[in-house]
Amino acid sequence: MKPKLLALLLVTAGLVLVLAACQSAQGAQAQNLTVFMGEGEVIAEVDGVDVLTGEFHRWEPGTLVVHKGDHVVLTVQNPRKNIHSFFLPGYNLDSGPLTARTGEATLEFTADQAGVFQWICNIPPDLAEGECDPDHATMVGYLIVLDNN
Repeated sequence: MKPKLLALLLVTAGLVLVLAACQSAQGAQAQNLTVFMGEGEVIAEVDGVDVLTGEFHRWEPGTLVVHKGDHVVLTVQNPRKNIHSFFLPGYNLDSGPLTARTGEATLEFTADQAGVFQWICNIPPDLAEGECDPDHATMVGYLIVLDNN
């Protein structure tokens, strides 16, 4: 793993733990959360001019933290130009296809399993059909469910 990426992951994990510690004594709560498919651009200087050389997609935020027992209402949004989906296999949650630019789904569940759970876009990339993007494999996020013990 690249050193900068590793450092970013460690800082993110540290912040998650600090925020979690602030809530640990409160017990089960209702959590209203939102994630959306974000997009970044790669800019390079070519002959003294900034040029768009690529783009990448990611879930924003890339990490959600709740406590075991919390009731979660999760809104998933897709403002991007292609169809995407949100799939959290550890909780068997699937938004189904989220239409380009306006797609939105609301998923509800009780966080009854502690652990770290990865979510993905579950639409295979097919640019001719406007489905997902070539960087499909990097469209991941994580749900962290903290055990209250």
